[in-house]
Amino acid sequence: MAEREPDFLDEMIAQAAAADPDFPVRFAAAQARLGDRVGTRFEDYLAELKAGLSPAERARYDTLADRYRIANQLIELRQARKLSQRELAHRTGIAQAEISKIERGETDPRATTLARLARALGVHIALLPAPAAR
Repeated sequence: MAEREPDFLDEMIAQAAAADPDFPVRFAAAQARLGDRVGTRFEDYLAELKAGLSPAERARYDTLADRYRIANQLIELRQARKLSQRELAHRTGIAQAEISKIERGETDPRATTLARLARALGVHIALLPAPAAR
């Protein structure tokens, strides 16, 4: 069987494990509780996983989730406007390497950076209510 590419969840698990050596054990326990239930929605799986997180792990999870939400929005907006990272960098004065880091979720952009990106993409920044928990 071919080895798959690491995904968002793999990265979050690795980062949580680096911060807390006991995290993989708790994660494996959550996986064992879920088993191979057919029809389990991914949202249900994440809810079960998050329920077993310590407050510090949950805070880290939420921070990473926010970072990746911003990254995904930036990528979608940039691609919808058919802009390369280099072109966006030229329009904003932000280094292409910094835009790349934001899009990979490797950095927390400052509000002023987000504002410059938003202006260049023809959008505005808004704080929106979180979706209701299921």
